[in-house]
Amino acid sequence: MPLTLPVPITLLQVTWTIIGFMFGRALGKQLDQTVKKTDWFKGYGLMRQKLIGAALDFLTTSG
Repeated sequence: MPLTLPVPITLLQVTWTIIGFMFGRALGKQLDQTVKKTDWFKGYGLMRQKLIGAALDFLTTSG
């Protein structure tokens, strides 16, 4: 099954995509660091911590 990515077509979709991207860039790094300091995150094993941490790092630095 191929992976399909949604592509914004209308001006409204493009606008909300840009707003979401900028919102994520603005708040992502702080959220990333906050999540890594929580007891919830530390309760997982080392492998899960690395996977979640890598996903958070990718999501906050991509773009």
